Amino acid sequence: MGLVYRNLWFLGKAKKQNVIFEKVLTIGRQNLSVSKRESHLLSKKFGGDGQFSVYQNDKFADDFLAKLLDSKQVDSIDYSDYEGCKIVHDFNKPIDVSLHEKYDAVIDGGSLEHIFHVPNAIENYMNLVKNGGSLFIFTTANNHLGHGFYQFSPEFFFNIFNESNGFELQDVLLEEHQFPSIELSSNHNLYRISNPFDVQSRVGLVSNRPSMIMIHAIRREIKPLFATFPIQSDYQPLHAGVKKSKESKIKQIFNLLPKFLQNYIHGERQLRIFSLKNKRFYQKIDE
Repeated sequence: MGLVYRNLWFLGKAKKQNVIFEKVLTIGRQNLSVSKRESHLLSKKFGGDGQFSVYQNDKFADDFLAKLLDSKQVDSIDYSDYEGCKIVHDFNKPIDVSLHEKYDAVIDGGSLEHIFHVPNAIENYMNLVKNGGSLFIFTTANNHLGHGFYQFSPEFFFNIFNESNGFELQDVLLEEHQFPSIELSSNHNLYRISNPFDVQSRVGLVSNRPSMIMIHAIRREIKPLFATFPIQSDYQPLHAGVKKSKESKIKQIFNLLPKFLQNYIHGERQLRIFSLKNKRFYQKIDE
C-alpha cells in the first residue's frame, strides 16, 4: 500500500480546512509513493520551505504524514505485523471496543478492496473515528479488475456516510490515472462526483482509463451504525410504493420501434450519460 501525490494533496487540503489530525491511524502501514517533483509541489502547497523534499519513494509514510498533517501520533493497524504496524487486527472481524472513537483521523490508503468482509471493515473504520473526527478512504473504481476483491461505485459511499449513521460526506472525488498502478502514473484528471440521490439517477462510468475514488467523511454524531441497511437510491422509491409516472407520447412512439433499434439507441445514450464528459455527474476540478 502506498500514498501517492493526489492522496497527500487531498489530506493536505483537509488540513488547510482545519480538519484535526492530532491522532492518526492508517489502515496498513503506508509507503510513500511520490517523486521529487511531487515532493516539491507538496512543499509549495503545504510546507512552505521545501520541508518535504527530503522524503523519497518507498519509505514508510509515518513521518511524512506527521509533518504534513501536524500530527502528534501516527499509528498503523494491519492483518499481521510483517511491516511493523502498531496494532494487529483482522478487519474481517469487529475491532475491540477499546479502540472505538480513539482517533481524530483514520486513513485507508488502499486496503478496503483487499478485505473480504467489506461491511465489517467499513463498520470498523467508522467505529475507530472520534465524534468530529474524519475518515479518509482511497480505493479502486473503474478498470481495476483483479487488483483486489472489489471495485467500488460512488453510490456505495453516498449510501453509507450519511445522517443515518452519524456521518457527513465532505468530498467524493474520482481520480482518473494513466496506468493500472497509480504509483506509476503521472498524468491525472480529477472530478467531483454527484450524489445519485441529488441527480435522481445512477451515476455510472464507462471509461478507457483506470480510476480511483477518494472519500472524506466526518463523524457528526455517535449513533448505532447500520440500524437499517442501505438500499440503492433508484430502488428506494419502488420499495416505498411510489408509482411510476405515465409514459410520455414520445416514449410511447419510441416503444413502437423494433426492439433491436430501441436497444441500440438506449446503449448509445448510456455511453453518453456514463461518461466523464457528463457534467451533471462529473465536475472536473483543478488542484
